[in-house]
Amino acid sequence: MLDATHSFPGFTDGRIREINGKVFICYSSLLIADLHHGDSLPTCRLQLPKGFDFNWTSDILYSNQYKQFFLAAKTDLARMNEKLTTAESVYKVKDKDTEVVLLGENRGNIYFSSGKHLFFYNPVSNRSEIQFSLRENIMDGFVNSLSIYLLCSQGFYVVNRDGTSKKLATLNQAHTLQHLGGSEFAIATNAGLFRYNAASNKLSPLINGIEFNRHGLYLQGDSLFAGSINGLYILDARYLDELSERVTNVSGNNSGGYKLLFGLLIASFIFIGLLTKMLFRSRRKLKDIEADTGFSAAPVTTREDIERFIAENLAKASLKSITEKFNTSNAYVYTVLAPEKPGALINRLRMEKVMQFRKQNKTASEISEVTGFSELYVRKIWNNKQK
Repeated sequence: MLDATHSFPGFTDGRIREINGKVFICYSSLLIADLHHGDSLPTCRLQLPKGFDFNWTSDILYSNQYKQFFLAAKTDLARMNEKLTTAESVYKVKDKDTEVVLLGENRGNIYFSSGKHLFFYNPVSNRSEIQFSLRENIMDGFVNSLSIYLLCSQGFYVVNRDGTSKKLATLNQAHTLQHLGGSEFAIATNAGLFRYNAASNKLSPLINGIEFNRHGLYLQGDSLFAGSINGLYILDARYLDELSERVTNVSGNNSGGYKLLFGLLIASFIFIGLLTKMLFRSRRKLKDIEADTGFSAAPVTTREDIERFIAENLAKASLKSITEKFNTSNAYVYTVLAPEKPGALINRLRMEKVMQFRKQNKTASEISEVTGFSELYVRKIWNNKQK
């Protein structure tokens, strides 16, 4: 272990787990923080096991049966000993366009997916085998003693122990599953948050029209935490019935009033026409004011403005810093940068800067300070490019 003051990642689309008194942050590498509580504030001791050479980790679990940690990286399923001193890959993906998704442990096997295939890994035999395959990539899942629930972008499935399977619900751009206990699940998508009850086979909306973050669901006690591009939602899991009923009733009332909807559409067109006329007149008046006074309105934020700001603040750039700089909303930033997402743009510009500085013979330490990447990850980028 190394005592250090570490800059925690500003963003991660991997899981954050607390296991056996340690906090594991899965991101472009893996951060393991051992929190020691003394008379003052907690301090962090950081470590990476010997043999750790994995990029873009997404999840981790601990097996009480085997006294080992199992880690999902982008291209590997890895295991680490209990003391976190050694790490080794036990499965490597065949298709580079897929990634390993860790699903859970049951009956002595570690379940994971890669692309469209469901695997189980047995630590005793050190072998991985395909148990089941679907027609689309598996995004997330949950394993219990009777069934395996699999979440794909367009559907939610169950695979029974006898090998039979069934599609439980049709979804759109789904990515994250959270077991709420019993037969209840929460499902996050790019278009809202949903609840599924396996006993009644019913899918119902909880929050509509919001893009939720991948791996952004977490249950603590009766509180369901759901991270989205609009911020963090906290739902009381005891009252999901009432919430989904209200959302469903609102949707049902709207869908039933066809005449009212038609009337509203006509009124909307009239309103838009009037609003356009008013805006046109306001624009002409604004130009007259600018000509008379010399003052002009604030410019509209463009993609070039955002890219320039990121480039000038590469190490600390984030969606939050962008919205604060330009005094705008998350939704506006996503619209301006579409189809590229803010996190992807920041990462791309950092990668380009790494390669630019590499050609200028900058050290890993210098590049790390400018880009915000860890020195370990900078060296991995170099190695990957050389291959």
